[in-house]
Amino acid sequence: MNNIIYTSESIRNEIRRGDMYYLDISWEENGKIFSKERPVLIISGNINNRINNNIIYVKLTSNLKKSYMPSNVLISGYGLKKESLAQCDKIGSDEKRNLKSYVGTVSNEVMKKIEQAFSYIGLKFAA
Repeated sequence: MNNIIYTSESIRNEIRRGDMYYLDISWEENGKIFSKERPVLIISGNINNRINNNIIYVKLTSNLKKSYMPSNVLISGYGLKKESLAQCDKIGSDEKRNLKSYVGTVSNEVMKKIEQAFSYIGLKFAA
């Protein structure tokens, strides 16, 4: 991953690991379907992102109550409106076409913390 930090005003023509986007996430609860647009951090590898129609992500939340958990990584800035937690135990996948607006790209330092958080939940973060 390069060291360039993009802002929400940037135009990205390629989705890369470490990018953050808004995604409309839907779920079912008690027979009702709910939907919320929320930021996600792309964790799928760049080769996958280039050739596959799907991306893999972790959810971000501005609820910081569980910031003490080793599976969460605190992220500030990088285009986010609020300080947020990358919830590395909340992994999802979706089609690239469902990604909404680009938020920003985190630093290599943040991605190393994400890798470490994955090791706490027993997953290896491959390049």
